[in-house]
Amino acid sequence: MASTSSGSRQAQSKRRVRRSEFEQQALERPTTLAEAAYESVAASLMEGGYVPGDRLAARTLAAQLGVSLTPAREAVLRLVSEGALELLNPRTIVVPTLSLQQFKEIYCIRHALEPTAGRMAVTQLTGEDVKALERLLERMTGQYARGDYRQAFRSNREFLFRIYAAAQMPLVLSFIQAAWLRVGPTFRLLYPTLAVPEDALRIRAEAISAIKAQDADALAAAIEKDLRRGEALLSRLIS
Repeated sequence: MASTSSGSRQAQSKRRVRRSEFEQQALERPTTLAEAAYESVAASLMEGGYVPGDRLAARTLAAQLGVSLTPAREAVLRLVSEGALELLNPRTIVVPTLSLQQFKEIYCIRHALEPTAGRMAVTQLTGEDVKALERLLERMTGQYARGDYRQAFRSNREFLFRIYAAAQMPLVLSFIQAAWLRVGPTFRLLYPTLAVPEDALRIRAEAISAIKAQDADALAAAIEKDLRRGEALLSRLIS
């Protein structure tokens, strides 16, 4: 009888575990249209697709993205809540202009997190990652040469976020993305008159060499050098 009772308890426990697993799986869902719209607009902000002062209309975005008005509006309002966009009135949403104080805070975050993410990523990056980074650098070189800054910024974001994602620190990655959302539109104003693309390309090559050598300090130093370069340029622009 004791054995039967014990077996019954074990069976019930297994059923509870299976039920718990099922309930956790039920919470997972595919990307919604609102999330897809958010990712698209967020990428555009990080890649310099917009500049400070640009106005965004949910209806226009919906048409551009091929979605209905509701997911477009949800995406825009989410970005407003995150500080990446500014709601002037119910009909007017703009890309905000960075204040000097906001700029300083953003770079405090970037200096603290991005070199650290690079240092943590070194041992996780694979040979395939290195090949992908080399392809992105080659692509970036051609895009800058053609003056295709939007695509160059996209390749640059893919390059750096491939490194940061390899650190396997999702919370850190989310903070880095939040900083990029705010600084991306202003960074676009540096090109083509203030920034020298060759400087950025050279630092990306240094990062790849550091990854190949599995040198965490060298990769962190390359990222820090790039941050100081961008910060100095933006400081002149904002001041």
